[in-house]
Amino acid sequence: MVRFWGKGIYMCANLWIIGNGFDIAHGLSTKYNDFKDFLNEYNPDLKNVLEDGCNDSDLLWSRFEEALGYLDYDYLLDVYRDEVDIGLDSPGLCAHNMIQTIVDIRRTLESLPDALNEWIGTIDVTDIDQLPLINTYMTDSDNFFINFNYTNTLECVYDIDYTHIYYIHGSQYHEDSLVLGHAGPVYPSNYEEVNGELIYSPSEQAAIDFSMDELIELDDAKDYIREMLRKDSHESLRNLYQFLDRHGSQINRIVSFGFSYGDADMIYIKSIINYFNNKPNFEWLLHDRNSSGQEKTISKLISNGFSGRVNLFY
Repeated sequence: MVRFWGKGIYMCANLWIIGNGFDIAHGLSTKYNDFKDFLNEYNPDLKNVLEDGCNDSDLLWSRFEEALGYLDYDYLLDVYRDEVDIGLDSPGLCAHNMIQTIVDIRRTLESLPDALNEWIGTIDVTDIDQLPLINTYMTDSDNFFINFNYTNTLECVYDIDYTHIYYIHGSQYHEDSLVLGHAGPVYPSNYEEVNGELIYSPSEQAAIDFSMDELIELDDAKDYIREMLRKDSHESLRNLYQFLDRHGSQINRIVSFGFSYGDADMIYIKSIINYFNNKPNFEWLLHDRNSSGQEKTISKLISNGFSGRVNLFY
């Protein structure tokens, strides 16, 4: 397909941004609430630990990756603080019990990647019908895909060549390591940058009888959990740029379907915007029937520097 923009002639290809709403629209049970149901059977300890760290279960399972950055288990340590206050335990034993509690939580959370793999393996994409709307925008143009899903719906249902797809979070079907996590800060929360150096500030200020080693060990145990659950985007970004360098010269339009533009993934969207922003007559198509969702997404695109046209399709 050739498109004419004024006096110029450009080859037209679509870059699709595919999110979980794409699989859901095909009738697949890929919501994180479905993952919760899976954990009820497969790993209830993991489910309980995840919910123990979030005071809003609905938030946890509706905005899972974002919520991973806010898991907080500090309240579980209050029982040990209380025992010191009333003289039942020494500060040293209190510190030991606190650290062990956090370590036990960490060990349970370390099973999250395996649980995710097991869950994705239960999702069956055979006998799924194509959506006519998708085919409408695939017809008569080349199509490339940045797929934020772990499933191989594009390959199995639409017969898309694997080389035209970048699974930005990995694909179990191609034996990738699956990427999952929040987009929080890089360095621990108990360190402040002062004149280019990270200065330690203990969280247990009230526990004045703790040794400095105990304070550091406790805070490091807490921060290890947050860092363990943080998404490492560096390799994904490097692979994204390689994918865009291979195919980007053909692309004049982005078609977004089922993608939520959540904070954990905006680093990728900003990179895509920067890559294409100097192309003339570049278009960004959004599939979103919710008017408030449309406005929020468009605002995010603009605030991240997109200067082309944004249109909607249904």
